[in-house]
Amino acid sequence: MKKLTSKKIAEEAKKAAEELKAFNVEILNLKKRLIFCDYFVIASGNTRIQNRAIADKIIQHFKEMTITEKRVQGYSEGSWILLDYAAVIIHVFLEERRKYYNLEELWTE
Repeated sequence: MKKLTSKKIAEEAKKAAEELKAFNVEILNLKKRLIFCDYFVIASGNTRIQNRAIADKIIQHFKEMTITEKRVQGYSEGSWILLDYAAVIIHVFLEERRKYYNLEELWTE
């Protein structure tokens, strides 16, 4: 299988999240701002259960593509789940937590 670019991995994560009805899914290009990753994918779910289901969908989607996560954080609590795929970091938030941390504004200013 052809190696996927970080942009394609971000796009695949967005697609998988949207299949589980994640909303407000955004891809932030951080190549010129960060040295540790190229993209953030940020998505929102309505409940902690939905957030875990979204994370599970993304993890399973990438496992089928033989891509494994480096780290998962926040899964058991479910209000902010972080999936680390090295060049792409995926954040799945409850909407109020997303607004509080406001990563989109923080990393695009």
